[in-house]
Amino acid sequence: MKLKQCRNWYGDNESYIHLKWGNMRKWTNFTREFKKAYPKFVRRYNKYADKATEDNYREKIFELLCMIENQNIKVGLYDNYTDTPYRDTAEVWRYFMGYWLSQDKHSREHGND
Repeated sequence: MKLKQCRNWYGDNESYIHLKWGNMRKWTNFTREFKKAYPKFVRRYNKYADKATEDNYREKIFELLCMIENQNIKVGLYDNYTDTPYRDTAEVWRYFMGYWLSQDKHSREHGND
C-alpha cells in the first residue's frame, strides 16, 4: 500500500510516525483531523507507545501496520535513522523483518536468547 508523503516530517501540521531501531516510537505527530478520522488507530498507537514491552512490542507493531494497510490509514512513515520517507508498507515490513532478524541472530550468537 502506498503511504502518505509529508512535506515536513518534524512539523505539527501533518500526521506521521518516525521509525528507528526497530521501533515506531521515535517521533510522532497526529493532527486533529487525523485523530477524528482514525480514533481507533490513535488509541491503539498510544497504547503501544505507552505500554509496549520487550515481550510484546513486535506484536503491537504488527497490529499497527496491519491496521494501516487494511483500513487504508493515511499516515506517513519515516526512517529517522536515514532521514528518508517510506514509499509503501512493503518497505516498512522489509525494514522490520530485517531489523528483527538481525537482532535475533545477534542474540543467538551471544547467548542472549
